[in-house]
Amino acid sequence: NDTMADSNVATVNITINPAAPVTIASHNFDDNKWNGGTGWNGPWSRVNSPAPNMGTRSPHSAPRMLRLRNTAQAARTVNLTGVTGAQLTFWWKARAFESGDKAVVQINDGSSHTIFTINNGDDDDNWHKATIDLSSYNMTSNFEIRFKMQGNSDKDYLYLDDIEITGIP
Repeated sequence: NDTMADSNVATVNITINPAAPVTIASHNFDDNKWNGGTGWNGPWSRVNSPAPNMGTRSPHSAPRMLRLRNTAQAARTVNLTGVTGAQLTFWWKARAFESGDKAVVQINDGSSHTIFTINNGDDDDNWHKATIDLSSYNMTSNFEIRFKMQGNSDKDYLYLDDIEITGIP
């Protein structure tokens, strides 16, 4: 009978939880290797003198950290193709900056961008956590993260530790 209502109709609600971010690449420097950590395209590139090194002076997570002085730079690339919600997290501390000294964090997604700056006055020799949203940049196969000192002496220090890029692949 076409006029009878079907009393066996059920309503089903489906909830889809978004994927949780995962670690894409990380390095805590404890392995004391320039190609250490996981998820990177290759080793750290290091330029300028004095060259970046892995130090043991009060790291954020023992036993090592990355140390930059004067005009040293360290950069590394990672494949972020198809990644959504990418974030860069790292711990930093600065020491002995003078007027005009600074350190910058840059990315290159096909173009170069400065995404974080540490200035004279931020150099309290204490660890600080930085979390930077990368999702507005192009997720390329050779996405570069660069840490760059812009000091004027070998006594200007930037320390970095526990660098991590997370996102949804």
